Amino acid sequence: MMKQQHSLSVRYWQLMWILLLLIGGIPAVAMAYVYQPDEYGAPCFVDGGAWDPSGGYIQDIAKATLGTVESCACSGTPGCTWDPDPANNSVEFKNAGKPYYQMTLDCNEPFEAYSMAWTLANTDWDPPQGRGEWCTEAVSYWHKHAHIPYETGYGEDPSDWAWLVTGAPDLVDWYRAQEALADGRGRFIEHDELSYDDIELGVNVPVPGAYVPIRGYYTANHTWKSWRDTGHSLIVDEMWIYQDALGEVCRIEVTLLEGNSGDMVWNARPAWTDIIDLTPEGSSSLGSKERKIYGFGIDLDEDGKPIYDPDRLHYVTDPGVICTRLLSPVATLDPFWDEDRYKRLVDYARIIDEHGGPGITSTSIKTGNRLPDGSKTQWYFPAGLKEEVITIDLRDAYPLPLQGIEFRWSNDTYVPEKVEYSVQFAGEKGEYQNAAMPNVTIPTDKVNPPIPCRFDPDGPVKEVRYIRLVFPEGTFPKDATLHLLRLWVASGYPDDADDPHDDTPSITVTYPNGGEIWKQGSAPDLRWTSTGDPGPTVKIEALRGSAVIGTIPAIPIGSNGSGEYTLKVPYNTPPGNKYRIRVTSTDTPSVTDTSNNNFTVIPALTLAAPNGGEVWQQGSTHAINWTYFGTPGTTVIIEALKGPMVVGTISSPVGFGGIGSYNLKVPCCTPPGTDYRFRITSSSYPGCTDASDGNFTISSGITVAEPNGGEKWLRGSPQTVRWYYTDECGPAVKIEALRGTKVIATIPSAPIGSGGKGSFDLKVPSTTPLGTDYWFRVTSTSCASSTDTSDGPFAIVAPV
Repeated sequence: MMKQQHSLSVRYWQLMWILLLLIGGIPAVAMAYVYQPDEYGAPCFVDGGAWDPSGGYIQDIAKATLGTVESCACSGTPGCTWDPDPANNSVEFKNAGKPYYQMTLDCNEPFEAYSMAWTLANTDWDPPQGRGEWCTEAVSYWHKHAHIPYETGYGEDPSDWAWLVTGAPDLVDWYRAQEALADGRGRFIEHDELSYDDIELGVNVPVPGAYVPIRGYYTANHTWKSWRDTGHSLIVDEMWIYQDALGEVCRIEVTLLEGNSGDMVWNARPAWTDIIDLTPEGSSSLGSKERKIYGFGIDLDEDGKPIYDPDRLHYVTDPGVICTRLLSPVATLDPFWDEDRYKRLVDYARIIDEHGGPGITSTSIKTGNRLPDGSKTQWYFPAGLKEEVITIDLRDAYPLPLQGIEFRWSNDTYVPEKVEYSVQFAGEKGEYQNAAMPNVTIPTDKVNPPIPCRFDPDGPVKEVRYIRLVFPEGTFPKDATLHLLRLWVASGYPDDADDPHDDTPSITVTYPNGGEIWKQGSAPDLRWTSTGDPGPTVKIEALRGSAVIGTIPAIPIGSNGSGEYTLKVPYNTPPGNKYRIRVTSTDTPSVTDTSNNNFTVIPALTLAAPNGGEVWQQGSTHAINWTYFGTPGTTVIIEALKGPMVVGTISSPVGFGGIGSYNLKVPCCTPPGTDYRFRITSSSYPGCTDASDGNFTISSGITVAEPNGGEKWLRGSPQTVRWYYTDECGPAVKIEALRGTKVIATIPSAPIGSGGKGSFDLKVPSTTPLGTDYWFRVTSTSCASSTDTSDGPFAIVAPV
């Protein structure tokens, strides 16, 4: 970042710039005392899009900023005459101009941007994020101005008061951490949780406005590439859910909004026609970096419902399409995942959530026990205030490095012209250290700049718990308002976070850790390791998604750093692939770990036959076969299904030795069809159930054998109609002669026959018209659904 310069070249361009401002009629307030090359009003500054966007939904906020373009960018090469050091490639203004001031520094009008430029030019302060790319910052900025999921975007989250999230992995962790909180306002849909079966908006499919991180992916070994090199952040604009005639979802299409693609905020990216196909579960990739969808961040309201614009959600039905079976989830490897970092974020969020925010004490002013957030909460300092000391207790050591604080005073009241107030910070032991404050006098008739203070990252305080603000007597000759107190947070841990001599207690779940398959009724051994002294007992929780479905409150932690517990999987556990185990110290709840990936629970009952593709005739007898594991009760309920409807139910003993069977005689009047299945369920455990993998067919109990297509009958000749039948199709049949689709003659009742065969002798009338389109149909007089027609037409011909 540029510091104060004294070169002849810079001074020359300062004078030229001032002349340009005066000639152009730009107000004098836009004149800085020390030139900042990319400030508002500079000749190269591009002012596009709304400064202070508004709208009903996050997409409206995002679209208001469309056209915001990187400006005053310079590669650090000669020719950029305003560059502070043209020969130094490390000092440049890439990712500069309006997007930097608006989406990273939170300036929502030209005067704010100009005031921020004054701070950058007149102090030695570099914002911790620097001039990084602003795709994730744009998403964070849009959330703040849309007032979701909290009133000030992410910044009203009680565990994170810095509204700006600067990297895709940080934002993904934010959503994951919110999901871990009982009243969290976010959820992250992992790529392998996406499902088009029984879709739930915001649970297993995204919604309009959802956050979309994408990332490079090695398909060959199912490994994610570096976030830094390949990560990108977007949000869903509109969403189309395509269904077939049966209401099954075939695919979901989305359009996107994004920041810093082509160095501008835009919405020109082509629609993604099938989101699952762009995850590791699918075969397609995004762009030259072979990126795929990492997942979706869902914003939740205070009732835990997903926030979205229903007008941007569209359902499209295509009656000519039948959806195919979807792909199976793919287990992926993330070599950059920092489990410890994530655990600390979640643990800290739970602590703050329990307290409802930080602890704030003051000498006299009213703080409302909340930090000034630039929106709902402000701190008022009356004129003549004596020394005021405000202490902020973050409740625990903040899990990420705090790099400093930024003060923004309201322009509607007095702005302290000299920075004589100070900031101190301390760790758990309460040993305070002074933060670095700028030594400047502010021309308040020209600017109202943000006032930064920096925490020393190399000092003794590595993890901040306490912050003390000291305002000496005389700071406020007039009423003043602190509009915003912004915490600057860095990603990741200091280099010594993984100190090998650290004896901090920890727990690590080793089994199940992802990919395992458990049967209902089985008894797997849960295993974990521990370090330090987490305490004598642990709590074990079974999770399905983010919901706790079972708890074992106190189990011995084990010995020599290893623990184990044999768990009987309940027969009522719903089958599925979204299960994890969490082990937590009962003495220190912050010491906890969860399975890295999901494992699967499958039914203890398995239907073996019919399992798809079989053909059963009306009146025939067949065996329904199943296997079972353990003792899932003494009886089972067998249900016959036609499509989604239950059309018959019977009860049977569960079987013997893990095998069960029931002989079923298909009722003669069962309607023929190709969409039959069976479902078998334990009478004792409704969650212990399985169904046929595919459909089987019920065919007619009567089959026409002759004429069956291709025969030639002479007019006036004697002929015989023959058929086969299965048992119990009634004593008689109706025989119909057809020409084309028209019935031309009927024998209303003829004996069905014996031994599964029937026949009827007739004489072809000599007046029968000649033709090749004759058929016979034979139907049970007892059951109209038991019927069959010749497979093909036969002919009536004249005698030679």
